[in-house]
Formats: sequence, C-alpha cells, structure tokens
Amino acid sequence: MKMIPIPYYLKFILVALLVWLFYSGIFLPEYFHFRTESNGFHYFKDLAYSFLHGHTDVRCPAYPDCHDLSEFHGKNYLYWPPVPAIIYMPWVAIFGLNTPDDLIVSIIGFLNVLFFMLVLKQMAKWFQLNISDNLIAWFGIFWGLGTVHFYMSMNSSVWFFAQVVAQLVLLTSIYMLLIAKGKTGILLSGLLFAGAVFSRNHLIFSIPFFVCIYAYKFGKIKWFQHSISFGIPILLAFILNGWYNYARFGDVMNNGLYYQNIHPYFKENFENFGFFSFHYIPENFFIEVLKFPKFQAAFPLLLMDYDGFGLLWNSPVFLFLIPAVILIFFQWKTKLMLNWLFVTSLISSVCIALLVFSIMGPGWVQFASRYSLDYQFFLIIPIVILFHWYPNKKWMKYASVIPLLWSIFSNFAGVYLFYGIGI
Repeated sequence: MKMIPIPYYLKFILVALLVWLFYSGIFLPEYFHFRTESNGFHYFKDLAYSFLHGHTDVRCPAYPDCHDLSEFHGKNYLYWPPVPAIIYMPWVAIFGLNTPDDLIVSIIGFLNVLFFMLVLKQMAKWFQLNISDNLIAWFGIFWGLGTVHFYMSMNSSVWFFAQVVAQLVLLTSIYMLLIAKGKTGILLSGLLFAGAVFSRNHLIFSIPFFVCIYAYKFGKIKWFQHSISFGIPILLAFILNGWYNYARFGDVMNNGLYYQNIHPYFKENFENFGFFSFHYIPENFFIEVLKFPKFQAAFPLLLMDYDGFGLLWNSPVFLFLIPAVILIFFQWKTKLMLNWLFVTSLISSVCIALLVFSIMGPGWVQFASRYSLDYQFFLIIPIVILFHWYPNKKWMKYASVIPLLWSIFSNFAGVYLFYGIGI
C-alpha cells in the first residue's frame, strides 16, 4: 500500500510541536507538566503594563532590587529596546501581571522553530537548493533542541526573552520577504525587520543577507519602490524610538544604558572600558566560540559554568562551517547568486558577532553561549548550502550524526544544569 506523503508544512508543524513539548516541560523527564513560573526579572511584562497605562517607567520590584534597571530622576526604566514589551501587551491586557511567563516564551520558541524551517523551505525554492523537506526538518530539530535556543526558550526573564523574541521577528521578516509578491509583503517584511532591530539593536547588521535575497528575487524590477516599501517602517521605527528615548531621558540618542543599576560582577569593566569596547573582543570571542566545556565523571558529564563556553562544543554541527568555508572557494565560479547568499550570511553573522563580542561580559549568567543565538541562523545557512553541494554523499550523513547527537545531548544537559529538570 502506497503511503500518502505528508505535506511539508504539516511535517514542519509536527517537528516544531515536538520541540515545543520539551520547551513547555511536558516531555521533560521527571517533570511532565507545563512550565508557567514567574520570577523577579520580567521587566518586559512590567513595561507592557506601563504602556497599557500610558507611561514608560516601571516599578522597582523588591526582588531583585532594581537590578539592571536604569534610574533617572527617581524613576526606573528599561535600557533594552521596547519591542519585546509590545509582544507582551496582549498577554498583560488579558491576564494582568499574572501572565504564564514561561509558557509564553515557549510558544514563541515554537514559532521560531516553525519559521526557521519555513524560511529554509522558501530559500530552497528561490535559490534552487537541493535539500529535502526531511533534511530541513532535521535542521529544525538541531536548532530547536541542539543549540542554546532550547534552554533560552524556557526562560522568560528579560535577557532571554529579548533574544527569543528577536529571532521570531527576524525569521518572520525573512519569510515575508521570500514570499512577498508586491509592496504590501515587502512593507510587512520591513516592519518585522524593524521589530527585530528594536528587540536586539545589532540585528541591523543582518542587512547584507536581506540585500542578497532582495537582489536575487527582484533584481532591477521596481527596485526603488520596493526599497522604499521596506525602508519606510524601519525609518518610522527609528523616529518612534527616538521619541521614546526623549520622553524618558530628554535625549533622542539616550537609551538609559549608562544609568543602569549594574551588577558588581561587571562594575570594574564598566567603569574602566564602558559597556562597549574593542577591549572585550578577544576574551569574549574565546569564551563564546572556542572555550572548552568543563566535564565531570558523573552524569550529565558537563559541569555548569555560568561564564559559558564555546558554541562549537555545545553545538558541534557548527564545525561544518570549516569545510563549507574552504569549499566556497572551489564553488565560486558556478551559481554566483548562491555564492553571494553564502557570503552575505557569513558577513551578517560576523558583523553581529563582533558587536556582541564587544559587550562587557560574555553573557553571564548562562549555559554555553546565549549571545550566539543572535547570529546562529546566519551561520546555519552556509552549512545548509554545504549539504546542497553534496546531497548524495554518505560521508556527509555519517559525519553529521555524532555532532548532531552531541548537540542535542549537550543542550539537554544544559536544561538540567540550568533549571535542575529534564534528565
């Protein structure tokens, strides 16, 4: 009896749902129920509540004693961009301050995994990538369970929530650009891109990747009108953000970063070098990319290191970047636009990563490298292209098994070490 093929979108939904069942806690061993917990670091929820009541400052919770809030003229503000708070507003409108916070972030994580696969599917269509739906699903499992996206999609505190939300609006922006047929779709893509930038400002440096997709898809056809459609919501977002800063601090360029109630862990670096400095790049690059994890003889083998360790060892599938970068030189003369997709993905990831490396501290408190989530998608694209170049090579499949299994195991261990659940 011939089996009826499963439509790709249903397959992707099932994969994302499987991943979400872990994010939500239902499939976590010795846990088996929804995670809806709250803690004292839900500043975006507080800001959403403030927005709904017509002001921009937030209450200072007794715990954690205004940590990381920016105090100005006796009021407390967030220095983080405001889009994650806007995402929170419908939930706060319904539940008040009693929102199921960890469930909310797990749902956003589910959407991230789904749109991650949908984006790869559309890229395969437009760039004629020889990758199957099953391979895309495996990439979805890798990104969902084999990277820091796993444990971060279980944590609704302000730092993690901002990054997970940023991935949602970034991926949906890319998806809308790929499926856009006219100005409306491009306008929506620009709006979502603005949402990504004002969730994590440094995602503005993903623009080379967007330019590559735009150039390949539209070429010289109405390029000016389409560029205006994409750029208008971004320009408006910058204007609104300037107004938001002025309303709080009397300066359109001041986001309150230097008024923050900084943790003593960072204070010496902050006073000596500021929040951003080239001084931080070598150490942060080592910790976030190359640093080896600490091991123990007991299960789950890894030791918790709140300073973090390198994404290459937490998610060793990224080691496939090495042959991918080497092989691009041998593929350069053929399928030029695919080469530019490869290169602009790397450029976007490197630009974002350099800005991330220049931040004081590598992301403490964390498991592995949480900041790497900001640029991981752009690192995955060259690996996808590598599989396109060698679709029928058995060595590729065999060589990817152990890195994939370790990636998943390592991040399950991360959930256990970070939350005390899941294994």
